[in-house]
Amino acid sequence: ARGRGVRGERRPPVLRAAMADPGEKKYIKKKIRPGAIVLDPRETAIVVQYELEGQLLAPDGVTVITELSDGTKRIKVKTLDRRTDIQALADEIVTTCKLIHHSKTGKVRALLAELRDRVEASSGAKTRNEGLEIVHDDDERRERRNAAGRAGTRTSSSARTLSSTRKGTTTPRTSRSRADDPAAKELDDIVQREDARLLSEARLDFLGAMHDVAAATRLVSGIGSSGLVSKLGALGLNSTGGGLSSHATNDPSKKTNTLANLDVYLERLYDDDPKTRLECVEKIALLASRSENLSALASHETLPQTLARVLREDGRRSTDVATHCLCVFFALSNASAFHGLILGNQVGDATLRVVDLELRRAADRRKTHLRTNAPRVHSTDANSPITNTNDDDIADIADIDEFEARRVVLAEKKRDALLYVAFYALLNVAEDVAVERKMKKRDICHYLMECVGTRGDVDLLVLCVTFLRKLSVRRENVEDMLRGATETTRKTTTEKKASDDGDPDGDALETPPSEEKKSPPFDVVSRTARFLADGDARVPDVLVHATLRLLLNLSFHERARDAMHERALLPRLCVLAKKKAFERVALATLYNLSVDKRRRRFFAVASPTAGTDLVLDALLETPDADLIAHACPIVAGLAVNLSCDARCAEALAARENGKPFASFLKRRLMRRDALGLKVARNVARFAGDKETCPSVWRAFKQALVGDQTVLNSMLDCFLSEHPPGTDVALEALGLLADAHRPMVDGALDLSEICESRGVFEKIAAYVTPNETEDDAALEAVLFCLAFGKGKENAGNARFFVRTGIVESLYETLREKKDDDAFVLAVVSAFGAFLSFPETRDVVLNHTQTVFYLVELLRDECAAIRDAADAALDVVVDEAGEKWAVHVRRARFEAHNREWLDACGGGGGGGSGGGSYDEHSAPVYDDRAEEEDMYG
Repeated sequence: ARGRGVRGERRPPVLRAAMADPGEKKYIKKKIRPGAIVLDPRETAIVVQYELEGQLLAPDGVTVITELSDGTKRIKVKTLDRRTDIQALADEIVTTCKLIHHSKTGKVRALLAELRDRVEASSGAKTRNEGLEIVHDDDERRERRNAAGRAGTRTSSSARTLSSTRKGTTTPRTSRSRADDPAAKELDDIVQREDARLLSEARLDFLGAMHDVAAATRLVSGIGSSGLVSKLGALGLNSTGGGLSSHATNDPSKKTNTLANLDVYLERLYDDDPKTRLECVEKIALLASRSENLSALASHETLPQTLARVLREDGRRSTDVATHCLCVFFALSNASAFHGLILGNQVGDATLRVVDLELRRAADRRKTHLRTNAPRVHSTDANSPITNTNDDDIADIADIDEFEARRVVLAEKKRDALLYVAFYALLNVAEDVAVERKMKKRDICHYLMECVGTRGDVDLLVLCVTFLRKLSVRRENVEDMLRGATETTRKTTTEKKASDDGDPDGDALETPPSEEKKSPPFDVVSRTARFLADGDARVPDVLVHATLRLLLNLSFHERARDAMHERALLPRLCVLAKKKAFERVALATLYNLSVDKRRRRFFAVASPTAGTDLVLDALLETPDADLIAHACPIVAGLAVNLSCDARCAEALAARENGKPFASFLKRRLMRRDALGLKVARNVARFAGDKETCPSVWRAFKQALVGDQTVLNSMLDCFLSEHPPGTDVALEALGLLADAHRPMVDGALDLSEICESRGVFEKIAAYVTPNETEDDAALEAVLFCLAFGKGKENAGNARFFVRTGIVESLYETLREKKDDDAFVLAVVSAFGAFLSFPETRDVVLNHTQTVFYLVELLRDECAAIRDAADAALDVVVDEAGEKWAVHVRRARFEAHNREWLDACGGGGGGGSGGGSYDEHSAPVYDDRAEEEDMYG
């Protein structure tokens, strides 16, 4: 009996024995763990695998022995055709066999359907017996074990026979009868076709592995299990050292390693010699390295359970054994059809435990190395200690045993290989969302980020970054990656795992207090930032590309974007965006970073390549015949975001004295590119800020005054667009309104040319209610505000009166009184119109605007209240004393309406609360006598 426990727990000695009839032994306690449910490759049956754990007393009557054994139950289906009710039969199987949980009914139904198709494709012969037959395979296994014991093939009482059926062991009579049976021949053909289908699926999965990471650069390593052999051989795991060799299959001595010897390898796994067990696991891994063997390995009755047990028990003691066991499961994981087999044998749990142990061992080794190589401190003065290094210490460090150094290097390479295979197998089975959630609960993100921050193998780093990118699709995983924990904060969890799992080698030592210092931030951005370090040519392109794709997924989260700015990744991303291999993903990440308004200004000062220069170059490279939304959509979106920032707009317009920006504006106007005009319009909004953005107004002055074709093209885009209100017309209208800056420079006064080209008449049609879309009407109102605000625009008042724009704006205010954007724009425009006599007369005497303004003093929107209050101030200052008295009275009643209602007296005229009715309130006329405006 062995002294180790099951699943890493300290338990009584465990005896691994062949499965016997439960009636032969008197167990104190039994526990059965169901396993995978598969089809029998030869017979019309369903095979249910399970593991039995039983406790019984030793011959001394005191010691409790725990016995583990694997077994199968075969459920034979005697009648299965198109008339069979698959649903009822599946329910009967689940009810009859206690090893199948009711949640597996759907899987049983699918297996029965597949089995029915296989039977119908055969000869179609029917048997007269009906129903189910559940066969316990352990009786046959017990007979074979006894026969093997009599022949002297068993060398240990703890060993067991692992297979119940072997190729080539049938009697000649059975072979002749099967050869003469046509149905058997057709069944063999069906099995061969099914094997070919599984192999084809496995090859497709092999060819698709890691394709997204290595695209357009280079392959990380060989694809599939054969490539894994080369990967492990490159890491120094040769066959002589107990590892897997990439040239092992070319060795003539290895040609005898065939599937016929598989049962022999499984039996020798229970040998007491560790080298023998390692050799057998290595040979099984070599079989798994050939894709044509995967179907046979997966359909074997006891191979998956046995390798899972070896991984749980021996994998903690030998890195080579764990690596080769995981090689087999990795090869199977490349085909989705085998994922259920892997998960059913709890390989994922065992793999995560091995990964956790290896990472803790690596961390302890690093700490030991730091303690060993740390220079000693000698104090020459009690008051002022000086750090000196003793010459003897230097000599001791220089004389480190060369053999020990090589051993450490080899151990790290083996650890990298083990982590590579483990994470790759977990990545393959994580395609199921439910499995991914379970991994998240087991803190898979921590393990991956630990590898990213501490390991140095390129292929392992690419794999870990790719795994993190897959996990980053879900928000809860991103929160784990960005939680900012440090390695020291995880000490309690690590020690708890060590106490639960045990550490047979004693490698996970306790961290000394001197090393419990603050570690670098543990967030994923900090860990991966070193792969994008500027000027580091040692980082291969494939790792840079994988890191960029991970950062792209993370950039959708605000905390991740803040971390990228804190780690100064913006300049590096701008540099990488200029390289063809990384252009698309780097630009997409930059676009997400530009979403934060408070961070946009950093794009203008990034060095050595500014984000604004990168965007402007890409826009200028767009052919004149193409729209930027089609030619470079990511750059177009990035340009729109950056042009909304004052510093970025100044950088765009200041380059080469505004010549590139003027050229871009002219080309987009000629092409009538709506998105290009939007970029130019956003920049034009800062033309009025002469102190902060002096280059913007100079650029527009140069473009509009120096070249009349630009201004004419701008007017044509607005006037000649049909139907009115298109995107191009709206952007051109907005560009005219924002470029009109007479208060900054007289050369930017566009009033006369707009009047001569009939722009005001077009605006009057836009602001007429129900004539155009809301977006077009709102842009027209903003145009009126731009051309009517300020004393420099006093001459435009007659244009607004002549075209009837003032009355149309009042009607628009009545129609859109529930739209805050319209109300704010129209109230601001009326505030500007009240400054000029021509428009003020129309507003006061021909509309009810003043009373609307009074009502808006109680609006919920603060901006609307301020705009209405400012407009009423203009009425008080400019409209005369009569209007001033009434406005003051209306303000008083509006602010004290609740008090007036409580007192029961209205506003002097008996109006109760001084409420305003737009249909009954009279209009004040200078020619009429003074009257109560609320009466």
